Amino acid sequence: MSLLLVKRLSAYFAVVVVAMSLYACATLQQQLETPEVDIVSVVMGEQQGLRQMFDVTLAVSNPNGINLNLVGLNYTLALEGLDVIKGSANNIPTIPAYGEQNINIRLGIGLLEGLQFLNKLSQKNDANLNYALQLNLDTGLPIIGVIPISKKGVLDSQSFAR
Repeated sequence: MSLLLVKRLSAYFAVVVVAMSLYACATLQQQLETPEVDIVSVVMGEQQGLRQMFDVTLAVSNPNGINLNLVGLNYTLALEGLDVIKGSANNIPTIPAYGEQNINIRLGIGLLEGLQFLNKLSQKNDANLNYALQLNLDTGLPIIGVIPISKKGVLDSQSFAR
């Protein structure tokens, strides 16, 4: 074979490999469904300085045929329309394919956010809390990347424990 033919075949092979890789990436991204998340419990923890700590258990359901091995997550929790808690967590357990896994995260409310939240609560007539949770699940994979999840709902007084 001539050198020119070898170069052309190499270039053709490289184009085919890149095209197949791009197709595989696009197919994987299209087939990945967003996990579901529910707040299972909120337990008031100890106070750390001017921050009140809470231990929150989230149930994350994976509707996909692959395990989600998360390297971390970041979150924003809004209560009664106030972004009172923001943070991140690592050491997240694997969420099995077609399964559910509880994730425990520790949240803290600072003094200023806490005062704004208590002011808002004093204006309410019931014990239910409207919440909006924004999670970003970091898969650590270049193809999948970060999976954003949004959840809105109402926490009733029985969701809280001391």
